[in-house]
Amino acid sequence: MAGHVGVIGGGLAGSLAALVLRSRGLRATVIDRGRCIGGRLAGGSSDSGCQFFWASEANSQWAAVLAMLA
Repeated sequence: MAGHVGVIGGGLAGSLAALVLRSRGLRATVIDRGRCIGGRLAGGSSDSGCQFFWASEANSQWAAVLAMLA
């Protein structure tokens, strides 16, 4: 499979989408309006903290994905 996909938004969902697309043989370009990717996880001076958080097994899986992207 060959192709090129544009992913709008470099937050967690966009970064994960690009990673999955790449693992399936597609070329993915992440487009984000900010100076850096990361969405809410990127932080910044206007960030007042986490808007939502819950403890679950899924969070540890997301942490593993983020570690791969770092």
